[in-house]
Amino acid sequence: VEGAKIDHALHDNNARRSLEDLLALEEAVERALRKTSQLDTLIIVTADHSHTLTINGYPSRGNPILGIAEKQTDFGLPYTTLMFANGVGYNYTNNGTHILWRNLTNVDTQALDFRQQAAIYREDGDETHGGEDVAAYAIGLKTDLYDNL
Repeated sequence: VEGAKIDHALHDNNARRSLEDLLALEEAVERALRKTSQLDTLIIVTADHSHTLTINGYPSRGNPILGIAEKQTDFGLPYTTLMFANGVGYNYTNNGTHILWRNLTNVDTQALDFRQQAAIYREDGDETHGGEDVAAYAIGLKTDLYDNL
């Protein structure tokens, strides 16, 4: 099973679509676990790379992950909990003395096609991969080989 649409959504700075596709991948793994036996099947779940998506600010407990984290103190502009380091979600202006970002007041940041804010502009669909290590999870046949090391 491959979750390629997760990657496509991340390259488009669309956190909601990436999270929905991640849940679809989770469902596929759960089905595979139900239809196989750990005695004769090895299931590995991993990614081939990370992206520049990050959790941002100090959102209050219970705040929607696709919602507003808080407001920036100097100008009172809200910013999203999830943001990208780069991508098409870049939307900043220079007022002569400061760089300001798009005012998200009254914007539905949980809409299906909303694109999260990004710090550096890159063309549509051109958000880059991140540099983090990715986790690899395994369950089933032979996964106990390293238990005694």
